[in-house]
Amino acid sequence: MKKTSCPSSACSKYAFSSGSPSNIAIRMVGCIIYQMYGQLPLGRFPQRLRVISDAPSVLWYQGNAKQIDFENTHWCALVGSRNPSEYGKKITYRFAYELAQQGIIIVSGLARGIDAQAHRGALDAHGITVAVLGTAINHIYPREHMALAREMVSSGGLLVSEVAPGMSVASSSFSRRNRIITGLAHAVVIIEGAQRSGTLPTVRYALSQGREIGAVPGDIIRPTSFVPNMLLQQGAAPITCTQDIVELMA
Repeated sequence: MKKTSCPSSACSKYAFSSGSPSNIAIRMVGCIIYQMYGQLPLGRFPQRLRVISDAPSVLWYQGNAKQIDFENTHWCALVGSRNPSEYGKKITYRFAYELAQQGIIIVSGLARGIDAQAHRGALDAHGITVAVLGTAINHIYPREHMALAREMVSSGGLLVSEVAPGMSVASSSFSRRNRIITGLAHAVVIIEGAQRSGTLPTVRYALSQGREIGAVPGDIIRPTSFVPNMLLQQGAAPITCTQDIVELMA
């Protein structure tokens, strides 16, 4: 991370530099300027994201986007409950780990629960994982995932948001970012999700975008099994091992 000193009178919240090709955002903290963020314009999105009906006009990112193969590598979204069962946590970690070992990029939302396990599994396999934030690119939520976010970037992954640094967001931003998660993915796997949760909107985005959808069968008396079991009844691909996900993306 490049640092340059600045006079105290120059200290402010944010400034933007348009002088570089990546339109890097400069964050000022005290008297240190951190060149941290880049912009990915619509033309640089992978084709599958560009063509969704409500594609973002630009994505802010942190990380080295030039090293990410957006077009020729399989991307898998692992999503689900923020309050998963221990089984849900273990199976998410296992799938992410084994998929990342095969060079598949894991994309999720950096939320508590399933998202965090997906990112963690990919990192432990020395793979690449991408988090789509519901907040501004410079604001990690929840805060306890700041270390996880830093590790993702330092390990070759990306943090992505359609919200520019320093901008506030509405609560609906967390739901709308799910269209970007599914838009980046070739396949979306639902691990767990209760009847009233953010998992169902994610499923709707995936369906509208024509994504392959898989679901992990769950205990019928567990509330967080509602969404995956419902999807299985409606024709989603049953996911019982990592190979099922690989075949879903084939």
